[in-house]
Amino acid sequence: MEKYKQFNKEKLRNSQYKYEEKSNEELELLRRKDIIILFAIIIGGLIISIFFLIFRLYIFSFAIAIGTMLISRIVYQILYDKLKWHYKNNVVSKLLLKYFPNLTYNPICSMDLDKISDCQLIRLGNHYLSTDFIKTEYKKMQFEFANLELKDTSKNSTITIFKGQWIITQLPIKFEAIIQMFSTNLKSPMVKKKYDNGKNFTSIDIKEEEYRKLFNGYFQQASDLEKLPLLEILEKLKLLANKCENKIMLCIINDKLNIGIDSSKFWFNPDLFNKIDNIATRQNEIELLISILEFSYAVNELLKNER
Repeated sequence: MEKYKQFNKEKLRNSQYKYEEKSNEELELLRRKDIIILFAIIIGGLIISIFFLIFRLYIFSFAIAIGTMLISRIVYQILYDKLKWHYKNNVVSKLLLKYFPNLTYNPICSMDLDKISDCQLIRLGNHYLSTDFIKTEYKKMQFEFANLELKDTSKNSTITIFKGQWIITQLPIKFEAIIQMFSTNLKSPMVKKKYDNGKNFTSIDIKEEEYRKLFNGYFQQASDLEKLPLLEILEKLKLLANKCENKIMLCIINDKLNIGIDSSKFWFNPDLFNKIDNIATRQNEIELLISILEFSYAVNELLKNER
């Protein structure tokens, strides 16, 4: 853990919370304290609102009810952010270290937006949030991970373009342009034609019906597509997509494989109303991450054999 602590001291100076080593028991006490504070605010506001209602002071009763809702929401966010910070720095980091000994993990650090933009898979919108940046290796394969949310916001509406996980792994060979594949039920990928160095995206002719129903694919240079053992990759991608509710996208660009999981949630966040030592959800998230990395490793091995 010493390396991890040092990383946080150097990289997280702008955080409103300092790194503190806490046991699960201490975190559980903090969680229960937060719940008590929230319930006290809600019950107190409810009692006052009912008091005014009894005396037919409806405006005051309504104002207290609305005020209680707003205050409880603000307090919840403050308490939850603090709990989340300590939870990730203690519980999540220790879990990750079991699988990735050379871990670099920063709960508030983001992935470089340019890396997502270069893939031309999803619109970027005007709101970008990324957390839980990981940089380490798996089976000697370098990879990066982060939670990611992209939104289009305006005065009248908010549209979530993508919310989920983004993983980037190293490939053994370099491609000249972009190759994309994604689940057919996803709305977020850019399927409209775009240009890169004057070249259109061309649809990949997926001949096998079972894969054609599941995935769309696009490429820019035919010579890149010839490097891919497409059938073997689609077979492995199908197995991975089943674990991700068929909401998966990937992009090969240069010597990198980008994989996006449109899960509609962020991983590694604690549940305020669930015990700290209940880590089943965290284990499931890490196991899915391992499955994604296994797929990437398999693609690496296939490309090595094609050389």
